[in-house]
Amino acid sequence: MPGLNVNFAGVEFENPFLLSSAPPTKDGTQIKRAIELGWGGAVTKSLLLVPDKNTRPRLGFLKLGKRMIGMSNIEMATELSLERWKKEIVIAKTPGAPIIGSIMTDSDPENWVKLTKIVEETGVDMLELNVSCPHMSPEKHMGALIGQDSALITLITKNVKENCSIPVIVKLTPNVTSIPDMTIAAKTGGADAISAINTVLSLIGVDIETGIPNPSSQGKSTFGGYSGPGVRPIALRVVAEIAQTTNLPISGIGGVDSWKSAIEFIMVGATTVQVCTAIMWRGYKIVENWKKGLQSFMERKGYRSLNEFTGKSLQFLHPFSDFKTEPPIKARVTHADSCNGCGICVTSCGDGAYNAITLEDSDVAIDDQICDGCGLCVNVCPQNVMTMG
Repeated sequence: MPGLNVNFAGVEFENPFLLSSAPPTKDGTQIKRAIELGWGGAVTKSLLLVPDKNTRPRLGFLKLGKRMIGMSNIEMATELSLERWKKEIVIAKTPGAPIIGSIMTDSDPENWVKLTKIVEETGVDMLELNVSCPHMSPEKHMGALIGQDSALITLITKNVKENCSIPVIVKLTPNVTSIPDMTIAAKTGGADAISAINTVLSLIGVDIETGIPNPSSQGKSTFGGYSGPGVRPIALRVVAEIAQTTNLPISGIGGVDSWKSAIEFIMVGATTVQVCTAIMWRGYKIVENWKKGLQSFMERKGYRSLNEFTGKSLQFLHPFSDFKTEPPIKARVTHADSCNGCGICVTSCGDGAYNAITLEDSDVAIDDQICDGCGLCVNVCPQNVMTMG
């Protein structure tokens, strides 16, 4: 069988599937149980000098019908003390599954140094600097308040690196105008790796009966961190930009909900992938099928290791100026027998594109002189009747 083991910033993992810093890693018992079910490693919930207290409830959901497609949280960092975490790390430690300590404090470098020294002594294998939580920063000068300031990223990373002997990962926020700038700032500070993304600052919805936004707690709400499949396009773009900017190893995060989406992250440059929301919705056991799916894919493609397709997709990402307008590409009816006469393509093309499609009974036709080749019809057709050519 193809090997799933990876070397991430000098640390060996038996497989690339890691638990991200979130409720599924709230203590050592949770982490240990996940690793026993097959996860390659875990990032602890963010450790603080002074523990946090959470409001209740603190989760909001975006649904398509009854299906959840996104989640917003106003979850704070750990509620456990550093003394308690010293015991939790001992419980969590399992051979072959490294533990990454997520740490977070305010913009004072001395506090980062203090926290670094304490957490390294717990026995974690790596540190992940949470300079990216989107909803804790304004009041406490933490999280994304730091991650949106390149000078602060460099300063804090440098201070941490100078005061620890284990690899340091900087976790970036997508809530910035330039990912390359923040990547360079982390590398300048001496980061050994980058992880991305943290959640996207959002307002997930409003209860139109009361007018109160979600999630609501005690009749109030605030902007939260959006996660789940809906953020994956943003996360893939960010990981690809990081990979184009630096050769530092990357841990990809954001909407990983299957072995296929994990491969997408690997193909745009990630060495490992981190998962939270999919676990919260479906449990730790998802990793068993993910590992099987990944190995089956590798066997089918002839890959012996993950390194053979890490970053494979980057060669196909070009600036828009590289694209040509000729020769023209048009929609073609290639599977006419599959048409069920639903008319979705006619409506979409007529109201959202170039009105190039006609339909009589189940006989669909495209006017080649009118079709502009936008591809809308190919993607909305539920029967895959058309292709581009």
